[in-house]
Amino acid sequence: MFHSFKPNNPLGALMPISEMQCRFLVSTWIGKLKPLPSAETMEIEIQRHKDQMVQHHGQAARHTIQVDYAPYCDQMAKALGCYPGRKALVE
Repeated sequence: MFHSFKPNNPLGALMPISEMQCRFLVSTWIGKLKPLPSAETMEIEIQRHKDQMVQHHGQAARHTIQVDYAPYCDQMAKALGCYPGRKALVE
């Protein structure tokens, strides 16, 4: 059976996101990346993210950990220095 796309379903696979998170974490631990922001700054960013998720997915408990796949991975890749850019992907 073919299922139609629903805009509030997550896009992207868990494994690539997990890999980027692991790369980011290890790079932070070994000092390859600049130190993390203050706890207060991170709390503000977390709240901003939560607010965006509520706007995008509504107030639903099952959507509390979702991210917009491409921008999220792009942000980590840029910090890690492994962001290829969209143009490089289609050449």
